[in-house]
Amino acid sequence: MGWTGVPSWDEEIKIRTASAGLAGCGYKLKEWPSTYKDLIVWQKAMDLVAALYDATEGFPKREIYSLTDQMRRAAVSIPSNIAEGQAHFSRREFRHFLRHSCGSLAELETQIVIAQRRNYLTESQTAELLQRTHEVGRILSGLLNSLKEQIPAA
Repeated sequence: MGWTGVPSWDEEIKIRTASAGLAGCGYKLKEWPSTYKDLIVWQKAMDLVAALYDATEGFPKREIYSLTDQMRRAAVSIPSNIAEGQAHFSRREFRHFLRHSCGSLAELETQIVIAQRRNYLTESQTAELLQRTHEVGRILSGLLNSLKEQIPAA
């Protein structure tokens, strides 16, 4: 991993390859991931969605069609855009959808702070959710940077 602790594109593939038991089997590290489900960033984003749904269960009923719904939609958008971008099989398109994931992540982080300020989330819930958003953000950033290095300027 780089100095930021964020896996690069090649490191992401190495990790995915090792966890799938493909290391040493002639697997090319520059190959496109066969499925978005193998991407660590997608897995972490899915964990974030589950944690967010659990945390918003206790929100007031009056928020079901406002803050609760907005937070859940933003959270779901993160892994959804990662999946859609990877499915395009184009580095440029993948970057485009990863940027959308970053935007949804920033939106969700803001909404978590709003929920905490409204006393809908405890300090520990807020800390856990923000830690998860920061982890996903670091991995997304590293993946975006590694893809940028591999795309020639137009």
